[in-house]
Amino acid sequence: MTKQKKIRAVPVDAIIAKQLKDPDVAAAYVSSCLEEKSKHRGALLLQALMDVAKARGISNLAKGSETKRRMIYKALSEKANPSLQTLEEILESLGLALDVRPLRKVI
Repeated sequence: MTKQKKIRAVPVDAIIAKQLKDPDVAAAYVSSCLEEKSKHRGALLLQALMDVAKARGISNLAKGSETKRRMIYKALSEKANPSLQTLEEILESLGLALDVRPLRKVI
């Protein structure tokens, strides 16, 4: 039985957190994680969403709801496996949405 290597995210500093408040920057950041071609893509996505949520203020996103605040932390935790509905709710609260596009064919 092999031990899985933990992914450790780099802390988002104040300058990056300020930039992540911009919806275009946040969308590009999250999208870049989705384009990652590694087995850790899911963990990177959750970490990116957590970074954006923290930059925007999780309490602000939860709008005073302690239950929703806990749900955001739980859904975006390192070992979480959130449902599509949960991800959509979090993305919507961040002012983001999932997007589907065709893959480019290599000729």
